[in-house]
Amino acid sequence: MTPVALTFAVLSRWGASELGVVLAAETVPLICLLLVGGAVSDRLSRQTVMIASDALRAVSQCALGAWIILGSPSLIAFMVFSCILGIGQAFFSPALSGLVKELLSPAEIQQGNALNGLASSVGVAVGPALAGVIIAFSNPGVAIAVDGATYIASALLLLSIRIRWPRIHTDEGMMRLMKDGWAEFTSRTWLWVSIVGFSLINVFIFAPFLVLGPTLADAYLGGARSWGFIASAEGIGSIAGGLAMMRKDFRRPLFVALLCALVWTIPLALLAVEAPLSLLLPSALLSGISLSVLSVLWSTTVQREVPAECLSRVSSYDWFGSLALLPIGMAVIGPLSTTIGIVTTMVASIVAIVIVVLVMISLPSIWRLKPEPRASVRD
Repeated sequence: MTPVALTFAVLSRWGASELGVVLAAETVPLICLLLVGGAVSDRLSRQTVMIASDALRAVSQCALGAWIILGSPSLIAFMVFSCILGIGQAFFSPALSGLVKELLSPAEIQQGNALNGLASSVGVAVGPALAGVIIAFSNPGVAIAVDGATYIASALLLLSIRIRWPRIHTDEGMMRLMKDGWAEFTSRTWLWVSIVGFSLINVFIFAPFLVLGPTLADAYLGGARSWGFIASAEGIGSIAGGLAMMRKDFRRPLFVALLCALVWTIPLALLAVEAPLSLLLPSALLSGISLSVLSVLWSTTVQREVPAECLSRVSSYDWFGSLALLPIGMAVIGPLSTTIGIVTTMVASIVAIVIVVLVMISLPSIWRLKPEPRASVRD
């Protein structure tokens, strides 16, 4: 619920430029600490890292929600709490990526990633719509506080699991761990080239969608409720994509994954021409499907190709590279759209992303990559 609630809490007092700064405040610490998070996750108990991350985010969200309900946080306060949220994510995501391969056989990895994405997509589908309703009848702070409580639930669920959680035993220092992870990352051309592409995709698709999308929704679609429905349609699409990926395999997974990125140009184009909600909802549904397929195929490819003992570190470089340019894009997109216009900004973003994807899928290291034959699923 937080993305919708936080967006309209900021827009209720400021504009697109301030929203971009608040969103960037979450992404910057996420990027800066991802490499540390990957090394810590490969060295310590991944269960402990994930629980601590959830606890930190629960405190942050509940405090921000209470402050919005009782008072009027400054722009700096919004940035600080967004920063804390990013710190928690920086440690949680690499730990989760490393855990999947340890708990599942090679035959189960794609299904495990699809199931994980499916569970997350249910929250993505329900949360934004619920946030929109809460905002319409009460206060964005209520939605943010409720979202904070979900992190408490997550930590308790992780704590309740009674199995031998995998742990990588090593005496190497943090810098050495990160250096070895970098060597693994750069040794695979398809890996680092894809990350460069994903970084550009985030700038040209998600920065304008997350910053300019709510601004346009607020201007001509009626505000938070409509934007919540759009986000929920995306979540429903992600559920459908996750269900499909429980069974569907592709011979050239990276090629298919990158083609899915092109689907995201559709809602950008519709928003640029101020299309009605009746057209935006199906486009968001298709975007959710494509995002789920891309995510599952990418995670599965990395987990199959990278050794388990360094997977969290490689995943941290994956996250780091993919998100490196996003805060810049979020901070710049608002002022840029003010200067050249929202429609021009979105059209330029669409053209740029089509060029990026076409260049990437033309590279042999990407379209030739095929998964190894999988062993049968273990009992």
